[in-house]
Amino acid sequence: MNEDINNKKRLGVFIDGSNLWHCQKRNGWLIDFRKLKSFFARRGEVEGLYYFTPDAPHLQRFLRELDKIGYNIIKKPMKEIKIRQKGTPVSFKYKGNLDMEMGLLIATNINAYDEFILVSGDSDFEVVIKMLANKGKNVVVICNKSSLSVELRRSSNQFIYLHKIKREIKYKKSQAFSPGLTPHE
Repeated sequence: MNEDINNKKRLGVFIDGSNLWHCQKRNGWLIDFRKLKSFFARRGEVEGLYYFTPDAPHLQRFLRELDKIGYNIIKKPMKEIKIRQKGTPVSFKYKGNLDMEMGLLIATNINAYDEFILVSGDSDFEVVIKMLANKGKNVVVICNKSSLSVELRRSSNQFIYLHKIKREIKYKKSQAFSPGLTPHE
């Protein structure tokens, strides 16, 4: 692709939904996913926009809204893990980790994009980022400063902290958007 002709990089955006939700909770503000998509589009041509999430009943309305505005939803059932501790009743922990699926999709699309945007600070992605770097791909990591692992800090080309782009991507309830654009609305 000749960037002088259309000046647009082909972007692949890979969002770790669970990681991003925890970032939002720590920040105390929510992301407007339409604005987030527009933020990505200012960097180049968004050719792949993926949101990885557990398939939980409380997320269905949110995921339908994401789908309507152009996100590709990658989900798998939540796992129910029994926790047994002596002297306490059995409890359950719910988990829906999609790191492997995310890494595999990035790896299989290595030639499809010029720039890979990873919305997660999880160190598990270091190996895939190194693979992208070996192929000369630009990798941008977006997350909270406190969530950015040392491994991703070292291996990515650029990192963007959520608080730095808050004005551009923050969700405001007063806006005339359809409800359901936050996971727990």
